Amino acid sequence: MISLLNTNPMASFTENFLAPQAGATELSIPILMYHEIAPPERVEAIAQKTQRSFIVTIEQFETQMQWLVDNGFRAVTLADLPQILSGTRPRRPGEKPVIITFDDGFAGNYFHAFPVLRRLN
Repeated sequence: MISLLNTNPMASFTENFLAPQAGATELSIPILMYHEIAPPERVEAIAQKTQRSFIVTIEQFETQMQWLVDNGFRAVTLADLPQILSGTRPRRPGEKPVIITFDDGFAGNYFHAFPVLRRLN
């Protein structure tokens, strides 16, 4: 899933990507894809090179990650996914897995996202 967060990041984040599907009985694991994490003052310069809607500010990213923690989500790896889906890796009671990915390997993903993830882990 690609998060397009421009005007109200938490409404878009929670309503579009993390809301349970009506009538769903199967395990649903959201996969969040981030393209570029940047300080607000760098967003416009970065937007000259990529689509603006793919840029998330550090504050938006931190707010989203805190929301995941506060709502019982736990990051798992793509390597965990087959075992979770097949049931060979038991889930803890109430566990809500989420996968967080970063494409293109931009420096902002390391310098801005990694400290947030490390602090919330």
